Amino acid sequence: MTLVVAAIAPFLLLIGLVARQHRFNERTNAEARALDHALAVSGRLDGRIGAIETVLLTLAHSVSADPSGSARNDELLRGVAGEMPPQFAHFAVTTLDGSLIGTSDTTPPAGRLPMVVPPSRAGDRPLGFDVQGPAALYGKSGPLTLSIAHTDSARGVRVVGFIPIERLRRELSRNVSPRDGVATVVTDKGVVVFRSSEPSRWIATDASGSELLRSVRGRKAGTTAVVDLDGRPVFAGFVTSAHLPWLSIVATAQEVAFAKEKEDFWRAVGFGTLALALGIFLALTQATKLILPLRRIVEDAAILGRGNLSHRSHVRRGSEISVLADTFNTMAETLQKRDEALRKSEMRFRAIIENVDDMVAIVDSDTKRRYASPAMTRWLGYSQEELLGTSSLDLIHPDELPAAHALLRRVMKDPGQTHAGQFRYRHKNGTWRTLDVMVNNLTHLPGVEGIVINLRDVTSQKLLESELRQAQKMESVGQLAGGVAHDFDNLLTVITGRIEFLTGSPNLTEDQESDITEIKKAAERAAGLTKQLLAFSRKQLLQPRVVDPNKALEDVEPMLRRLIGEDIQIRIVRGVNVGHITADPLQLQQIILNLALNARDAMPGGGLLTVRTRKTNVVAHAVDISSPAPPGHYVLLEVTDTGSGMDLETQSRIFEPFFTTKGQGKGTGLGLATVYGIVKQSGAGIEVESLVDRGTTFRIYFPRTETPVVTDAAGEATPSANFGTETILLVEDEDSVRDLAQRILQSRGYTVLSAQHGGDALQMAAIPGQRIDLVLTDIVMPAMNGRELAEALRTSKPELRVIFMSGYTDDEIVRRGLHDPNVSFLPKPFTSDSLAREVRKALDSA
Repeated sequence: MTLVVAAIAPFLLLIGLVARQHRFNERTNAEARALDHALAVSGRLDGRIGAIETVLLTLAHSVSADPSGSARNDELLRGVAGEMPPQFAHFAVTTLDGSLIGTSDTTPPAGRLPMVVPPSRAGDRPLGFDVQGPAALYGKSGPLTLSIAHTDSARGVRVVGFIPIERLRRELSRNVSPRDGVATVVTDKGVVVFRSSEPSRWIATDASGSELLRSVRGRKAGTTAVVDLDGRPVFAGFVTSAHLPWLSIVATAQEVAFAKEKEDFWRAVGFGTLALALGIFLALTQATKLILPLRRIVEDAAILGRGNLSHRSHVRRGSEISVLADTFNTMAETLQKRDEALRKSEMRFRAIIENVDDMVAIVDSDTKRRYASPAMTRWLGYSQEELLGTSSLDLIHPDELPAAHALLRRVMKDPGQTHAGQFRYRHKNGTWRTLDVMVNNLTHLPGVEGIVINLRDVTSQKLLESELRQAQKMESVGQLAGGVAHDFDNLLTVITGRIEFLTGSPNLTEDQESDITEIKKAAERAAGLTKQLLAFSRKQLLQPRVVDPNKALEDVEPMLRRLIGEDIQIRIVRGVNVGHITADPLQLQQIILNLALNARDAMPGGGLLTVRTRKTNVVAHAVDISSPAPPGHYVLLEVTDTGSGMDLETQSRIFEPFFTTKGQGKGTGLGLATVYGIVKQSGAGIEVESLVDRGTTFRIYFPRTETPVVTDAAGEATPSANFGTETILLVEDEDSVRDLAQRILQSRGYTVLSAQHGGDALQMAAIPGQRIDLVLTDIVMPAMNGRELAEALRTSKPELRVIFMSGYTDDEIVRRGLHDPNVSFLPKPFTSDSLAREVRKALDSA
């Protein structure tokens, strides 16, 4: 009898172990299925919310903010709602104070119930979306809906989309059948917005105090064993939606999950009991025939217990206990299949983690990395061997280590809660990347038992924000500078013109002639200053053409050597076959001279100035790295000095107007700002590289063109030819400029009709028989600008020649007009000769 018990006991122990493992596998599979279904529900919810948000963004720019346009808004909203599936959504638009000015409701106004638009509330949703509900669509009646609102403060409107809960329930229920479990969606406040079971009982109820929500609070996704809202023990999978902080939960009743396990267990118990009875019987009759097969089964059970689930029992067929061996093999096969399913589930989730762009690391409480996702290698350049086992603080910028230690202390004191920060991490190539960091202490969670760190590279985003702030600052200063230059040019036009009349007067004393000469020089310097103001504010009129950069460098070299001085060595390096660029030749020379003069001032004790050209290509990188120009083919103009160099703070401000590091009276602060303005207005890119006491290099990227260089035709007319007898209609609202231009033209023999504004000019032109050969008009004038005047005059005289004059050219009037062969442009301030020459040129080209 002792022999029988000794033979049967291991088998009974095996049944217990297998049942326990079976129960564990059933739980694991139930939780995995629940998480899969939760992911599906969350994905469909995100898709629905995202679709509505996309429509709202479009409607915000399409609806009218004027209450008088409510009928148009109604038609637009009904059209949008009509293009969607039946009862997909309702839409409304209100003013910022909540007044309804449009709805998709097709009910006639007399019988229409007003949609209740919830008041706007502040939130952390991107793009200003506000999700509220559920609530009745018409206040106390109508279907329950979720409201998604988007406020456009600039336009003064708030557009709202209403999603019927019933429609949402039907859509989300497609992902979960009753045998899969019960699906629940709750808001971040714990309000139920969807439940696949008994929706009328649960929707719009507050479940924040339930054990289910307490168990998942503070976690983005995962599984748990908990009591459901209706009091049933369940295995639940939960996922936080991407579009809004709502939880999608799918729960499977534990009794359902373990039903098959119980059935298998009792089947095993039955087989075991049968085997035990058979064993006792056979032990009494044929004990020796049973001992060896039983011993073999015990050995097979030990192998199975060590984890070799592919092992099978090979008891001889037809023996007394072969049925027991078959049962053993059936259980082993079942365990193997469940283990394979569990392994595939683990591989699936690992594949998700290891293929997302966000970086994931798991560290011990001493900050040593136990796991680093492949994304860390892609973004930071380090191998897995270099990351694992090292401290997660090693790569953080030294200036930010105190903040990182403080964050770690908060995380250790607050398990299960997510804490955020932003730090600079050192890339393997030595550069610094800015990363958003989310840290959660999960040392208490089985299977994790560590601190989980999520990292996202936001370097490009931070750079774009910095560039946007700089562009906005430059635009503001540019607007001011352009306006000042416009008024200043009018004054300079009068000053320089009147000086020309005084020059050569026979009754001037020598001192008076000297004074006039000095006034003229001062006016010329002031005109140069206004050109610089227009250049850095990108409001000057460029005359681009195809240029050979090597030829431009050759033309400017003699002037360069005169300006730099003998104590600085100049090296000119012209690249071979660099190609051509499209630029204003004079402005290209201005760029080279300004950079060279800046380099000269950085080398007061002498040094080496190198100016070189070469062709280069800009390519896109796998990692988003800042580039001075988009991908393409370029001609690179490079100016390098061996001077004092600049620190990073100075480099960040060198292109700001009026910023200078030179002493009082030694610089205007416009040189590099002018270069930057010309470069950007020419469609090129610029970057600077500098080290203190090592020197500075400026690189300008001009897009390369295959268009050949066109040689200019021969020259301008001689001053003696700038006379005529034609009739010119002069239109200028500034009296002093108008009087000056009239005097210049009359002195050259022309008949001048002088008008103060567009209305006067049209009246003069309407006089019967009035001859007008040319119109000379200012662009910026009250009531009617120069372009509008020219268009009005050409209704009766289509071939009329027009010259626009202005000191401020940031206007499409000029840019469009220069493509018209009958239109010319005269920049202010102008001289007597430049005005007479441009007038003669325009008349002769008629």
